[in-house]
Amino acid sequence: VELSSSDLFVILARSANDHIRGRQSLLAKWVSPMNVVVVVDDEPEVPCPDVWWAAGDSTAALGLRKLTAVRGKDVTAWEKAIRFLQGRQYRYCWLCEEDVLFTDRGALREMLCEKEADLVAKYITDSATQPEWQHWCDASKAGWAEGILPRPWFASFNVFCRVSRRLVDEVLVTCAAHDKGVFEEVLLLTLVKQRDWTFVNLDKKRSAGLRFRRDRNQRDWDETSVRAAMGRGAIAFHPVVDQQVFAVFET
Repeated sequence: VELSSSDLFVILARSANDHIRGRQSLLAKWVSPMNVVVVVDDEPEVPCPDVWWAAGDSTAALGLRKLTAVRGKDVTAWEKAIRFLQGRQYRYCWLCEEDVLFTDRGALREMLCEKEADLVAKYITDSATQPEWQHWCDASKAGWAEGILPRPWFASFNVFCRVSRRLVDEVLVTCAAHDKGVFEEVLLLTLVKQRDWTFVNLDKKRSAGLRFRRDRNQRDWDETSVRAAMGRGAIAFHPVVDQQVFAVFET
């Protein structure tokens, strides 16, 4: 699959600050001719080109809530990104959370050219293998899978993932039918698997290239640890919170 102007690259961010706008401009060059859009959680003080925001209440009214594990917050940039995609014409959309760092333009472009699939993401687990995984039904953090999705359930790590238009449409239909969603790590891959659609496991195909730490108790990536992993072929890192680390590697 070649990169196309009909594809989207959406950065999910809390706000459109100077750091995020700078990354948007850089990544637009890296992934050209794809269109790079920032979907923000907080309303921008000043309207910005290619920055999209929607009110939480109107987003929740579509059933787009509880897709994330952010305590005390039903609507985030994740829900707003799905709303942004509603009714748009595109082939695929890459969703990228703001704390994902890329260190190699060429390798990133190669990764973006993954073959046709409804979901491209890192596989986590399934309910048959790991029935005790807390996010299957942890309503204190995100939407319950029970009562919305039939078993078996599947989970993928979607901080950097690609979705098809029909998968997004299915998410919208599922959320609207139940007036709420399911944790996105469960929802996306379970919908794909249960509809016998196509999934590409980034971890299996490019295990040397991705360094995603799911456990937030682990230390964030810093310049030293990123450089060490780059020596072993890594090109994408999560989570990276220090803006100086982005300034060093994304140039």
